[in-house]
Amino acid sequence: MPLPAPTATPAAHRVLAAGLALSLSAAAALATPVVITEPTTIGPLDTEIMAPDGTIVPLAEAEITVSGTTLTINGRHDIASLVVGVSSVVTHDANFAFDYSMGAGTDVVNGFDLAVATDVLVDGSISVTGRGFPGDQGPGAGSLDQSAGGGGGHGGEGGNSSSGAAGGMAYGSVLEPADFGSGGGTDIGGVEPGREGGGAIRLIVGGTLTVNGDISANGIGDDDDNLESGGGAGGSIWITTASLQGTTGLIRATGGDGEVRDGVQSGAGAGGRVAIYTATAISPFLRSRITALGNDGWSSGITGGDGAAGTVYLEEAGRGELIINNNGRSGRVTVLSDDHIFPRPFVGDVVVRSLGRIGPAPMTRLDLEITGDMTVEITALVDANGRGFPGDQGPGAGQLNQYAGGGGGHGGEGGNGSTGADGGIPYGSALQPTTFGSGGGTDIGGVETGRHGGGAIRLSVGGTLTIDGTISADGFGDDDDNLESGGGAGGSIWIDARRLTGISGEIRATGGRGEVRDGVQSGAGAGGRVAIYVNEPIPSFLIDRITALAESGRWRPPFLDLALAVDNSRKDQT
Repeated sequence: MPLPAPTATPAAHRVLAAGLALSLSAAAALATPVVITEPTTIGPLDTEIMAPDGTIVPLAEAEITVSGTTLTINGRHDIASLVVGVSSVVTHDANFAFDYSMGAGTDVVNGFDLAVATDVLVDGSISVTGRGFPGDQGPGAGSLDQSAGGGGGHGGEGGNSSSGAAGGMAYGSVLEPADFGSGGGTDIGGVEPGREGGGAIRLIVGGTLTVNGDISANGIGDDDDNLESGGGAGGSIWITTASLQGTTGLIRATGGDGEVRDGVQSGAGAGGRVAIYTATAISPFLRSRITALGNDGWSSGITGGDGAAGTVYLEEAGRGELIINNNGRSGRVTVLSDDHIFPRPFVGDVVVRSLGRIGPAPMTRLDLEITGDMTVEITALVDANGRGFPGDQGPGAGQLNQYAGGGGGHGGEGGNGSTGADGGIPYGSALQPTTFGSGGGTDIGGVETGRHGGGAIRLSVGGTLTIDGTISADGFGDDDDNLESGGGAGGSIWIDARRLTGISGEIRATGGRGEVRDGVQSGAGAGGRVAIYVNEPIPSFLIDRITALAESGRWRPPFLDLALAVDNSRKDQT
């Protein structure tokens, strides 16, 4: 099913976060209890439901209690109140979408869109786990593979399989998530279908939403490890409520796990997207239980197999915060380089934590304008490594050679290969760096492709930028020394902030290392370019951790008039 175009929620259907259920209050005054004790489905055009005594009740007047059974809601509806009892489930049909514009494609609802005039109590589950795109489907579907499929993408990139199947791309909206999670890739050798992504929940509550059970839009994996298909991505949860409470609740859009069998392992699904708008503060306990995690892939702790973190946006009493948290999983990139995904400017704060990794899509700049503060916590990353020019490409591409390629150039000259391949030339701006690092040269004798250069990061932070993790735009080398291709050049990092601080952080645009095999050595990539503009002096210990290493690199703190530094400490890798 093609991804429907995003649409705004009709004005008559909106409920203000302050709790004013303007279009629903009159119906709520006529509310009638409806207890559901056996499986029931509300279709997209249904306007009525049956009460226990057989009375037909308009949905807008129904005080619905789900007791020990499943209520399936498809499409857009208004009701008076909702109680989801213990051992009860509210869901939508798998991969359900309905076009209320009757074919025009201008008013499409994925999953369900439910407005509740008064309160919602969830002691059981509102769950659309596995109700999104099937395996191999969706805009972020994991790649099919002969041995093991890639993980589905949505809030971030899906994990790659150990046999080379790529995980799916990121898509959707941070602020108004309404898309299904994409399916994982199929193992076409064993004909093991890719796993399903999570569905889509839109919930508008005029009163208090109390979550003691769970609200979930998880992707599916395979817990008994008997498949090699990719995990599905988490889906979407979009909630507007006057108040959010709960003592034991969970709100999550987690990707499905990757699988392993016979030494071949599939990629995990990425996290989905969660956005919550509430007029009052969420308790710290419940806040910590709102997540959009990528799942474990083919080797926990090694970048590539795990799915990327999704996005959690929380707006409390008008103050917004975006949280990227992957709970210690070394996943792929949560892409924020598309204005539809992440608006520019973004009003609020951004926090990246616990191996969360934000960055651009390949050959795309990460350009964020944030009005508040930005924090990159310990182990977290803003990552454009290897997202610049591919091998043999770019204005400073290293030369190709029969035996060993030259290194890519950018902030300086790329290193020469030992058999005569020249490194690439310098280019770009030292004061306003926006260019990608160039790729290294290919060893055309062994057909070992040159390595990618670093990408480009632009951060404009209205408040304080705190770096305890890493901001990097490194070029790629090959750490296991099995290639003779040239290293890629470092990319670009350009930062404007009111204040820059951090205890253990690092900012770098390092060139990729040169390689040696059989006595022949390829050239290393040059350093990239880093420019930093702040209103207050940078702490001296952090200055020492701002680098663009390799042949040469530059950074310029604006409070030092036209200061320019060139660091050649990696010159031994020329």
